[in-house]
Amino acid sequence: SSRFGAPINKAGFSMYPGELAGLLKLAGAAVVKEILLEGRLLSAWEAYAKGLVTRVVADGDVETETATTVERIVAGAPLVARWHKQWIARLQDGRPLTADEKRASFAFLDTEDYREGLDAFVAKRKPAFKGR
Repeated sequence: SSRFGAPINKAGFSMYPGELAGLLKLAGAAVVKEILLEGRLLSAWEAYAKGLVTRVVADGDVETETATTVERIVAGAPLVARWHKQWIARLQDGRPLTADEKRASFAFLDTEDYREGLDAFVAKRKPAFKGR
């Protein structure tokens, strides 16, 4: 039953350009115009079809799905999660990686979590990551 949009045109507000840039990257100009110029609220399934959300679940399943998602994220190495978020943000700007950035992409090899992940994989057990 969720709806997505920003009907700020009806309140006389303009979206901050930094927020607008992120929305443009996510959904494209046509969808952003639909949301901002019309002040239209999209259904969950429309938002999914337009790339604004990655999944839709029934109202009664939201808490369970949220808990499951959190468990999957927490089960991973925290440093790797941080690096992946940074790399995703960096690579979205379209510039090629510098030599320093390419070298930095291998920093995970020097972490305790990397060694723990390998040891756990070989031993067929769950890793105990510490963020180091």
